[in-house]
Amino acid sequence: MMAARDGKPQTYLVCNEHDPNDSLTVEACSPGDAAVAALKELGWAVSAEPMSEEDEDEMKEGV
Repeated sequence: MMAARDGKPQTYLVCNEHDPNDSLTVEACSPGDAAVAALKELGWAVSAEPMSEEDEDEMKEGV
């Protein structure tokens, strides 16, 4: 993973794999942080806690 330059966030380009003309940039200190920032920019979020096996099973079953 690439570290931030001098402790400062870097600009990451986030591209749509289906349409390379559809992209955005985010500021972050790591690629992982950039991914989370991109999801937030698009109106999505990552839960703070991982899903339990029970939750995963319910999602698979469509409950």
